[in-house]
Amino acid sequence: MINFNLKGFGIDTISVDSVDSTDFMNHRKFLKNNIILIENLKNLNGVRHKYFEFYVLPLNIKGADGAPVRAIARLTDE
Repeated sequence: MINFNLKGFGIDTISVDSVDSTDFMNHRKFLKNNIILIENLKNLNGVRHKYFEFYVLPLNIKGADGAPVRAIARLTDE
């Protein structure tokens, strides 16, 4: 069960599930709660312990269940 008011979850690994997963339990838990997943991010140390705005700009791929994105963090004062 997810007890946070999240709209999305970003992670610096290729997947929220193990690479040999066949049931994709973590994917299903997040998506069931309408939480988008942003996987395979990099350079997250640049936003660690800082306030930032986060933008995720996916490609519009008709009929796809996912897409590559341009992920942008804009540092803010608060």
